Amino acid sequence: MQVIANGGVGLIVAIIYYFNPTSIYLLAYGVSFAVSTADTWASEIGVLSKRKPINILSLKPLETGISGGISLLGTSFALLGSSFIASIHFILNIFIYKDLKEGLIYSGYCFLLGFLGAIIDGLLGAALQAQYYCEELDTITEKRVYKGKTNKLIKGISFINNDIVNLSSNIVI
Repeated sequence: MQVIANGGVGLIVAIIYYFNPTSIYLLAYGVSFAVSTADTWASEIGVLSKRKPINILSLKPLETGISGGISLLGTSFALLGSSFIASIHFILNIFIYKDLKEGLIYSGYCFLLGFLGAIIDGLLGAALQAQYYCEELDTITEKRVYKGKTNKLIKGISFINNDIVNLSSNIVI
């Protein structure tokens, strides 16, 4: 599910691009992966921050690893992830369309929309993603079940997990 959530939109756009090879579809493809990369880098590196993240909506401290949390380190890596994909997009655009001006403009869009997509992912995660209380561990988690026992839903919508949030942020952008 994670592969579909993070790569499904890009796959669909790539198929469309195959039949209609225009630069707007190349941009949409790049943005799709910029969103996923920015969010992934922010999440995977952000948890290493020495400071507790804050909730993107309430700005209150949040446990590390809970969706909707942001940190300076994670946000920095969201910017880096988006710029990495935008750089690749620029090179491909120049190679395919040989238009420096369009390449710069579209890569700028790719960068900005990729980063914005990661922010939207955080907002959706904070507002809608299911969070549960695990009695056995006495902690909040995003896992519905722990060792065969169902955790208690305390926030969000039960069927909205991280994969749904990732896919949604990719579609919204």
